Amino acid sequence: YPWRHYLESSFNSIEKKGIMPNLDIKRTLINNMKRNIAKNNSKLIGNFSNEDLRYRDWEIETEYQSNANIYMMMDVSGSMSKEKRDIAKTFYFWMVQFIKRKYKKVNLFFIVHDSKAKFVNQNKFFTISAAGGTSCSSAFLLAYKHIKKNHSSNIYNNYVFEFSDGDNSRRDSINCVKIIREMLPMCRAIGYGEIVLSRESPAMWLAEEDLLSNILNKYIDRTRLVSLGFSSRDDVFENLKKFFNIKDTAKL
Repeated sequence: YPWRHYLESSFNSIEKKGIMPNLDIKRTLINNMKRNIAKNNSKLIGNFSNEDLRYRDWEIETEYQSNANIYMMMDVSGSMSKEKRDIAKTFYFWMVQFIKRKYKKVNLFFIVHDSKAKFVNQNKFFTISAAGGTSCSSAFLLAYKHIKKNHSSNIYNNYVFEFSDGDNSRRDSINCVKIIREMLPMCRAIGYGEIVLSRESPAMWLAEEDLLSNILNKYIDRTRLVSLGFSSRDDVFENLKKFFNIKDTAKL
């Protein structure tokens, strides 16, 4: 068996700087009360300042070193608007930060696709523009072939994640099912993020049951496959916890 990570992960690190979704209300209130008491203010709580704010951050304990490969894939077809791609890029940005702290040795691979998939560098992955049709299976197939040739599961922990808006033909989605089934034994986890913005409906030409997420959920019942729905950036951190199977929410 390869060396793997055995770790505890949670949002229990408290920082003075962060983003508003991670604001620790309890710690912020305590700091505000302390400051008001020290200044003899008439109100125990109120007049908040930046000095009071405290944010939760990832804290990870690592016991063993392991080799990991992360395949980050993204649909850049015409149906993937800039807003959708920005949600995917936000998720991947924080995913990379998490993984780099979680693993000591990790290789990152970036795949973009419209009707065809290709490897790109990290900079191009986060700046590429949308164009063309959609074939999600092309990305899964490219990752599958690369893992099979280069990254045996006896040596590496392989992770694969794909982002799309589900605007994929049923025929191609069935191909995704076939490829993922072959790839699952090679991977620690495979993730699929489907972005349907809160103000929109899925593609008119595509029946809801033919969305890629619904097809994956119907035909693959494996815990190693994690299907996640996104309607805005607000879903990013909750879905990160789901993908990495962080169950200890008592400390959040």
